[in-house]
Amino acid sequence: MSKLVATTTPTGSAPWVAAMFEAGKPLEGVDLSRSSDNPVFGGTQVCRRFTYMAGVAPVSNKVFSTFCFEDGLIESVGMPGYSVGYKNYKNFAGKRVAHTFTEHIESGTELQATIEELSELKSPDESQFAIQEASARLQTVRISEATLRSLAVNARDIAWPTVRSGAEKGTLSLYVCLDRTGHVREIYELNSSNPGLSDVARDQVMKWRFKTATSNGAPVQVESILTFAFQTATADPIPVLEEEEGTKLIVHRAEPPWPAGFAPVGTPVIVTLGVKENGDCYGVVFITSDEANRAFVMRPEKLSMVEEPLQEALKQWRLQPYIRDGKATEYQVKVTFHVN
Repeated sequence: MSKLVATTTPTGSAPWVAAMFEAGKPLEGVDLSRSSDNPVFGGTQVCRRFTYMAGVAPVSNKVFSTFCFEDGLIESVGMPGYSVGYKNYKNFAGKRVAHTFTEHIESGTELQATIEELSELKSPDESQFAIQEASARLQTVRISEATLRSLAVNARDIAWPTVRSGAEKGTLSLYVCLDRTGHVREIYELNSSNPGLSDVARDQVMKWRFKTATSNGAPVQVESILTFAFQTATADPIPVLEEEEGTKLIVHRAEPPWPAGFAPVGTPVIVTLGVKENGDCYGVVFITSDEANRAFVMRPEKLSMVEEPLQEALKQWRLQPYIRDGKATEYQVKVTFHVN
């Protein structure tokens, strides 16, 4: 029997708990040989990505699950409701066990759990594992989108605002988790034709109410996907400056420290930056790469690796205001970095 002591920052996330105690659970029933789609080009990782369709006809959208390995060990699993990175492997009882688990929820939101102690528990006191008071087991059941929609009590149509940038027409999918009373407890974007509209949909779905879902007569939590088609219009478009024009406005720039294993040295990373009216950079709007090179990975787990160092570096950036019609306006500018 083993003794495990762990810390979390912050606490209370089911996926990292599952990753800690049942690391291989997400791989059960997955035939990796059925996918030849490797979203990682270059480097030492081996990944397999599966694409499947979400939605209820006639609305559909692509959703992905990705499994990555490093030296035969799980490096990350990304799927709806479960996006976890496994790091800091150490030997224990003849096995290699990850000691750090990073749960990527969405852009800018991550949780981390660390095993501080993992040791053999000799002569355990069985009373430590006795259940003192019987209680209803907390279950989370995955259901279809059609079933989730059938549980909705006040599912109002999404009111789409005008946009300043991005696609005017497309689809977006959200991961949704309900508690045992039918309240929305967790919701985040999975894939969107215009990420700028994801928060709009999320805020409105958070106000939906659902009937309590049951399994064998007992209330359960449920998780599923909601997919929406949107159509809107562009109003007061944000100027997007190409690199040649935009770099002329840069007063001060700082290079980000690229994390090890992010991408091969020399990989071009094209970042669209958002800039406020006063010239302050407020962050990353979009990250892509040289499609001819195909060396960069557009995966949430990989983006999360570079997002923090990028954001820290961008806090030091200063640009000149962009003047349009005699007035300073928010704008975006494309900048190419090269991994060093």
